Amino acid sequence: MSAIRGSGFALGAAYLYGGTFGAVFGALSTLGQAVAYRADIRPTINYQPAKRPRITKLQVLAAVNRTVGYAVTGYISALTAGQRANAMSVGLKAGLAIGAVTAIAMPFTPFVEWSADHVPEKRMGVFGVGLILVGFTLQSVQYGLALLDVSVR
Repeated sequence: MSAIRGSGFALGAAYLYGGTFGAVFGALSTLGQAVAYRADIRPTINYQPAKRPRITKLQVLAAVNRTVGYAVTGYISALTAGQRANAMSVGLKAGLAIGAVTAIAMPFTPFVEWSADHVPEKRMGVFGVGLILVGFTLQSVQYGLALLDVSVR
């Protein structure tokens, strides 16, 4: 699982900062996540479905750990890729962005799970049909544009 997430980070970072940066960032990300999972820091820390968003002290510490870890990872990746001038900036951006997303998403995950578990079956079925219709519509946009000879640039 860590390697899949690390590969995603590697591709995104390579697009933004180059292949060397992306490869180092992805490798360090995978290594860091594997170590964190061994230390029992994972997305489901203190996870219990709840009626309202909540955050625990352990979740805050995990978000801080992730922020610092990705800041250091971004810094090392930038140095390795020869981007010494903006290494600190890249590291801070990476750490703060990933840490902020973690800190914001963590309290709401149990609430979303609880909400999904308590949706009536009929409403869930209607929602599923709606998603199918949206998918069909999005799939047919490309053919509609070709039929109308619309050029998208």
